[in-house]
Amino acid sequence: MDTTSDYFEDLPIVLEKGLKKNGRTIEDLKKDIHIVKEWIQTQPHFPETPDDNTIVNFLFMNKFSIENVKNKFDMYYTIRTVLPEFFRNKHPLQSRMQNTMDTMFWISLPKVTDEGYRVNIFNLPQANSESFDVINCLTYSYNVFEVRLHEDYTVGEIFIYDCNNVTMGHVIKVTPTIET
Repeated sequence: MDTTSDYFEDLPIVLEKGLKKNGRTIEDLKKDIHIVKEWIQTQPHFPETPDDNTIVNFLFMNKFSIENVKNKFDMYYTIRTVLPEFFRNKHPLQSRMQNTMDTMFWISLPKVTDEGYRVNIFNLPQANSESFDVINCLTYSYNVFEVRLHEDYTVGEIFIYDCNNVTMGHVIKVTPTIET
């Protein structure tokens, strides 16, 4: 567990709040991380062993239920096979991702609330929906959360959606069956 980050502030405080909220100690957390890592080693279909921060986040998200953590990790890696269009070609420096960063903003604020919640702000800076691509926006959002799994802790999330520039042109691109 790394409680330092170049961007996210107050990680030691968030870790403490998360443990307190779940009735856990740092010793309990270390034991749970060890249990999860041992289980992951028995999963040959996982492409990697997650780092401690990622495991801590999964423990927080699942209220320290080891069985739920196992199920969520299995889904976390399986979904990449089931929906590869969301997970391939997602590097932030690729032109499609650079274009996406020009058409939407998604930022997680560096400081948490007093309760330990991370505030996330979503905005479409232009009303023009021509360059809006649902898959790319979801992929970009995934990139944000992927960084956070490795570098952040959070007790919970607050999402603020600024929909001032959302038009019907944006809405009709979000369909139940997105084609890639």
